Amino acid sequence: MAAARQISISDIKSTHDRRQVTDSVCAFLRSCSSRVSLRHYDADREKEFARIAKKAGVPALFGMCANADHKRWAASGIESLTRKDDQYMFHSKYIQEMIRSYPELGRSFGGKVLDIGCSVGWLSELLRERFGSDPTGADIDEHALALGRFFGARNLVRIPKNPYALPFATGAFNSVVSCAVLFDSNDYRCENEDRVLGEISRVMAQDGVLVAFISALNSFQAGCMKRTLARHGLSPFALAKDWSAWKKIQSRQG
Repeated sequence: MAAARQISISDIKSTHDRRQVTDSVCAFLRSCSSRVSLRHYDADREKEFARIAKKAGVPALFGMCANADHKRWAASGIESLTRKDDQYMFHSKYIQEMIRSYPELGRSFGGKVLDIGCSVGWLSELLRERFGSDPTGADIDEHALALGRFFGARNLVRIPKNPYALPFATGAFNSVVSCAVLFDSNDYRCENEDRVLGEISRVMAQDGVLVAFISALNSFQAGCMKRTLARHGLSPFALAKDWSAWKKIQSRQG
């Protein structure tokens, strides 16, 4: 028996209803992500979305995502997917700037790209639309992926919560991208990143490129990051704002 087709935002014919559903989902996700969120406020948001969803004939996807951070990222990503907002334009600008300066990066983005920690897949769709990539989005949160599919993101894959064994073949991707995921914690010894980068290096082609948006690091974190990347044969070669790129220059060391 064939699986039922997943309903998506495109099934809502009215532009007004699509906007209402999008606004309601994002508002609910943001209210749930607030650490001082009021319960009655959340309940009001839930009732409002349920009313709009019923009118539009779509499922109530709002109660998803693993934790508060995931809900906040999902809301922000949905706005990028549907509205090409400031976040979308900011990242598009600086990726384009890197590609202009380093044409080799553009060639890598023209092939298969893994977007690791993709949430709802907004960056995957940006790369597909702006740079002709063939992206695969991967995340541990199956609910964020479901939201992404509902809002039009394609080729999204769930990975294990402990992503030290990515479900992809060795050398499967020309490049790997990551936005505010790698080195975005207080793991000062970089133990998690060390394991994740081992897998990232494995699934990258021999001449592959890792491109990551990394927020400001202190000197200790920056040194740890540099050593960890070098240990997996990744050498820096491009920079634009907080986006950086590293080229794979050798096989992963055992």
